[in-house]
Parts: sequence; C-alpha cells; structure tokens
Amino acid sequence: MTQTEDYIKEFNEKNEFLLGPKSAFDFQEIYLADFLKYVFARDTHDTDPFEETLSSEYLAWRKKKDEWVARMHDWRKTHDKSEPFEEKINYDDLPFFRYNPIAIEFTDRRRKDGSRIQVHTIITKDDQNCLDRIEGKNFVISSPITYVGRNRTGKNARYLYAFTVDLDGVGMKQIQDVIWQMLPHKLEDGHIIHHSPVANIIVNSGHGLHLYYLLKKPVPLFQSNIELLNKLKKDLTNLAWNAYTSSIKERQYQGVLQGFRLPGTKTKFGETIRAFYNEDSELYTLAQLNEFTKHEITKIGALTDKEVLELEKGRYNPNGVTLKEAERRWPEWYERVIVNGNSTPRKWHIKRDLYDWWLRRLHNDKENIVQGHRYFCMMALATYAIKCDISEEELKSDAFSLVDRMDSLTRDEDNHFSKEDIQDALQAYKIGYCTFPKNSIEYLTGLSMPEGNRRNGRKQTEHLEEARLLRDFRRTRAKKGAWDEHNGRKKETYANSKKAWIVAAWRYEHPTSSNKSVCAKDTGLTRPTVRKWWRGVEELYQISGGAHVHWHSGVTPEKVGGLFKQFFLPDYDMTMAEADGMEMTFKIGIEDNGWYDQEVEESWEEDILRNGRI
Repeated sequence: MTQTEDYIKEFNEKNEFLLGPKSAFDFQEIYLADFLKYVFARDTHDTDPFEETLSSEYLAWRKKKDEWVARMHDWRKTHDKSEPFEEKINYDDLPFFRYNPIAIEFTDRRRKDGSRIQVHTIITKDDQNCLDRIEGKNFVISSPITYVGRNRTGKNARYLYAFTVDLDGVGMKQIQDVIWQMLPHKLEDGHIIHHSPVANIIVNSGHGLHLYYLLKKPVPLFQSNIELLNKLKKDLTNLAWNAYTSSIKERQYQGVLQGFRLPGTKTKFGETIRAFYNEDSELYTLAQLNEFTKHEITKIGALTDKEVLELEKGRYNPNGVTLKEAERRWPEWYERVIVNGNSTPRKWHIKRDLYDWWLRRLHNDKENIVQGHRYFCMMALATYAIKCDISEEELKSDAFSLVDRMDSLTRDEDNHFSKEDIQDALQAYKIGYCTFPKNSIEYLTGLSMPEGNRRNGRKQTEHLEEARLLRDFRRTRAKKGAWDEHNGRKKETYANSKKAWIVAAWRYEHPTSSNKSVCAKDTGLTRPTVRKWWRGVEELYQISGGAHVHWHSGVTPEKVGGLFKQFFLPDYDMTMAEADGMEMTFKIGIEDNGWYDQEVEESWEEDILRNGRI
C-alpha cells in the first residue's frame, strides 16, 4: 500500500468514527451550503450576513462597482498603463450594506512574475452558481468572517462568527482523544469539568481537523479587537493541541483572520473534505470560551474580565482615546488620516542590518523552523525587506536561495515547499506590511524574538548616563524634587510576593517534582519568575528550624502567604483562615532529609488514618 493510500484509508476511518457510536456525540454530516448556514446564520440577528444577489442593497452596490469599472476603462484609454487609477468607490450614500463571507481559490495558473493567480468569490445567499464555483476545486479557503467589498483582507474584515483551531497530525488514536477531552468528567469533589470546549463543527481536512467554536454573537473586527481575539485563540489552541490529540509536538498558531479549506473541496491528497455538525452542541459567548483558558489556581485566563466585557460590548479601546482627543494629541495624524482619508502607513527607514539578521536566521540549521511555519518565515523576510528598503530584486534572489533549506524541513511527503510557496509569501512585499509588529512575527513564525533596545549606537552605560542627566534636568527645571521622591518600588520578598506564594503552593502540591517548566505552565507564570522564587519552601524549612508542613484541607497561595509572613516578618501572627487545616511536624533526634521527607509523609498519612484526624 502506498503512502497516499494509507492517508486515504485513515481519512475515511476518521469520517466513520465521527459518524459512529464511539464518537459519543451526535454528529451529522453537512455539505457546503449547510456548513455556511451553520457558521454564519443566527436566529438572534435581524438580518442574514449574506447579500442576496437580487436584493436592492446588492444591486445598488453592483451598480456603483460597474460604473467605477467603466470609468477606469475610459481613463486607461487616454493614460499610460504604468500610471495608477487612483479614484476610489464611495459607498457612503448607500442606505444599507451587508457584509459577506469570501472564499479564495488558489489556482494552478501563474502570472508572469510566477505568483499564483487567486480567484475571490463573494458568497451570496441562495446562489447555487456561487457554490458551484467552489465545490470540487483543489485549493479553496475561507474564514468564519464577513468582509466589506470583494477582497479578503484584514482591512476589509468586519465580523468574526467563530474561532477555528487547526489541529494537525491527527490520526485515529488522536481523534479519539480529541473527543474524549470534550466530554464531561466528574472529579472526586463532585465537580464536572471539560478539558476543552465542545466543537460545534469538526471538519476532516485530511491530515488534521478544523475545530469550529461558533459564537452566539459575532465580534466586530476592529484592529484593537484582533490582538485580544488572537490571544484567546492561542489559548484555545493550547487546550485542543496536546500530546494526546496530535502526533506533532510543536503547536502551530494562527490568527483569527486565517482561512481554512472548505468542505466540498479537495485535501492535499485528492479526497473531498468532509464536515460534521455536532447536534449536541450550543453556541458560545466569549466569556464562556475564556473560562476554559483560566488556570485552576490563579484563575488567570487568556483575557481579563474587563477585556471580555469590552469585546462583547463592541469596540475595545485600550487607551480610551476619542477622535476629539486624538485630534488634540496627534494633529498631524488626524489631518492626514481622518481629514484627508490617507490611511497609507508611514514607515521608519530602518538599517538593513535587521533584514540581514533575519536572513541569517533562516539559513541557520540550528534555528527551530518547522513545517507549518515556513511560509510565515518567508513572509516575514518580505516584511523586513519593505521595512529596510531592500529592493524587490534582492529580496527575490535571497528568498529563492532558501527553497532547498525550507524543503529539507518537510515531514509529510505531500507538503513539500516549492518556489510557488516562496512566490506567494513574497506578496507581503507591500507598504501595508511595513508596520507588521514584532510580536506577530514571533507568533506566526514560531521563532523567538530578542528584547529590543534603542540606544542609537551608544553603549548601555553611556546611554543610561545621558538618560539620567536629562531626567534630573527636567525635574530641576520643573522645580520638583528627586525623580522617585524616595518612594520607589518596594523590594519583593517571600513575605510580600504573591508570585512567591503561588510557586510555593505548587511545590507543596507536587513535593517530588523539580520541573520548573511544568510549574510555570501549570501556574501561568514565566519560567524566570518560577526560578526566582523556587527555593521558598527550602528557605522556610531553614528559618522554621526544620518544620514539615502538612495541609489537611488543601494548600492555597493565600495560606502559604500567611505562613511565609509568620516566619519572615517580625510580629506577624497568622489569621485563623490562613492557619486553617495546616499542621507542622518535626523530626527530633534523628537524621532529617530536608523540607520534604517521604518517610515523614507516609507516617503522617498513617497517623491520620489511624486516629481519624482531618
């Protein structure tokens, strides 16, 4: 049996599993028309997100578009082809406008420059011709997003209707765990938990699955919202993608604007992609999805409650700046963007060292570039080229020199990296990408980014010396005292640091573990923070004279904080709540092996069982 035949066999087995009794959910196969209906239609909405092809709104929009195209053709007859036609279509006088999903077909046809020709299809309501242009095609993607206009760009995105997690490396063993982790499980204390949200729709895309979590109310895709939504999607990906649900160790993260192959189109090995709707599922609010991401101890989720509330209310504005305030703060920007309507980003002229540094990283065999991130690594090269004023010719030469390097990272035989992939990635060589942020590049490429500094070529000591002189001069000129008014940040200690208490609580719960990475993952703290406070339990053991601490009713960071304050602060007495359920024992006259002793713990447990102490 060939490798492709193996892929097809496993693909069909996954389909049968979802439709069979072992899946534990009532999955029903749906086709493209129903898939679009489930993703976008909501009974709670006054209007469908789809434009009807014969509706008055669509005809008004179409008339404006046709008139603009006619004017462009007339203009081209009297002007040079290299000269751009700058007139924009003004839709402001239209009384109403609906937004539409957009599908993109990546055809096998190529332009003269080698880039793949893309066909954009606006998905309209009850239009079979529209579906016919999509179904059966080799490579068509769309996202659970509606757009204004005909181009599927971030600038045109209007509403997000679902979160989609792309789970790669899913075989028969993994798909069973995907379903198991969605099922409710009863804990010893009676609480019912789900490891991950129940997917409303599962799409079998070939080697993996697309898990759709449908939203009760679509979220507006203002630029400030997208950053928060991406944070939430990243944590949802962490929940769904783990060692049991994927054979691929390195998770691949995508933003909410990412498109995915549509049901009815083809997998990479030629089978028809199939979708399954979960009849047992309910729609989600952002708060419900965010609740899944909250840590068991710290209760910290991907988003704060305030951020969720702002997203659900509409527009999230972290700075709270109104247009009137923006006009006062940034008059030049206001004049250029708001008054004149010129939204073209203004760019810094950065030294080419940045571009050369990234190019060296892509050539370096020690860099951990993995399949699934190669395209974004090349796209980042294009964005750095536009940032650093590198010519398109030089960019192409450098990019195509990386084809063999990127292809050598291939793990699936049907997913080789080619010159066509390079050409597609180089479409990011546009002025609009000059402000593409560093954290987004790190997120998409999977490569860590160094912390930046801005010392203008000076050594750190020289830079800080000048900065402090300027700071003191400004304070003196303003007739103010010392810059910190002798009221600086208090030094963190075991007695006042809540992070120290969280780390110690985790160590008391996992006394035999020395894995700082697991502690950081479980608590939501960074590894440097965990390392900083790691020895809290040893320090307490020493200062207490060798006490072994037992927590009969469970350990919490607050209880640990009370214990730390008792021993690290003079004249502090623990409260009843802090001391509740805690016991301290000592080994007297015999060798003591440290803050955690297996012999002590076992004898303590036996004593509890024998005497009935709780």
